[in-house]
Amino acid sequence: TTNEELQSTNEELETTNEELQSLNEELANMNDELESRSRELSVLTSRYAETLQRMPWPVVLVSRDEKIQIWNAAAQRLFGVGSTSVVGVDVVQLPVTELFRKALLRRVRAVLETHKAAILRGQNVGTGEVSGIFDIQFTPIAGDEAELTGVLIMFGPVRGALGINVIPNGPTDKSPKTNRKRK
Repeated sequence: TTNEELQSTNEELETTNEELQSLNEELANMNDELESRSRELSVLTSRYAETLQRMPWPVVLVSRDEKIQIWNAAAQRLFGVGSTSVVGVDVVQLPVTELFRKALLRRVRAVLETHKAAILRGQNVGTGEVSGIFDIQFTPIAGDEAELTGVLIMFGPVRGALGINVIPNGPTDKSPKTNRKRK
């Protein structure tokens, strides 16, 4: 019976070994899939950040912990401050007037708390190359499983900002190629 027991144990070990090999192969496949998806996510994240940087309107991305994550080129022009000076900085440290900073912070906190978009209308903004009247849209940004990761702030020009004027029937620009005539 000892030989039979040893043979049975040996067969069980071989079966366990085969199962372990199968699990290792499965883990290797899952790891390859994870690495592939990670690369795809990295590309998408890069495109998202690049798109925000190229937007003609000022865009700021604030993280859940109220730190500036993205400060695009239009925001740099509007506020006269480069992104290297503000990315990673708390919203309370933004180089804007105290009244405006408090208004921004109230909206950011409200969006983070309620997970609902907010708007700040008719704000006279600008300390850099440009200034004007803006409607400021605060949009919640969700990550995996709808967990809120931050707030996207977009400054939509109303009049006098960025060379664009918004009128009830749509935007007009003083350049001839985009000027629309009413009929």
